[in-house]
Amino acid sequence: MFSERVTLFTYSWHLFDVVSKQTTAIVEAETIERLIEYNHQLAKTVQRDGFQL
Repeated sequence: MFSERVTLFTYSWHLFDVVSKQTTAIVEAETIERLIEYNHQLAKTVQRDGFQL
């Protein structure tokens, strides 16, 4: 009984860790995408205003 609880706890903790890492990776990817889009928009604005990057 005790070993089953430990096994279940270990499995649950591992699952939580995997989901947490996946969530972090998704958030990081979305942040990178937003930064890339921001940089594109900034470059367009700067070029439109007559500056060269």
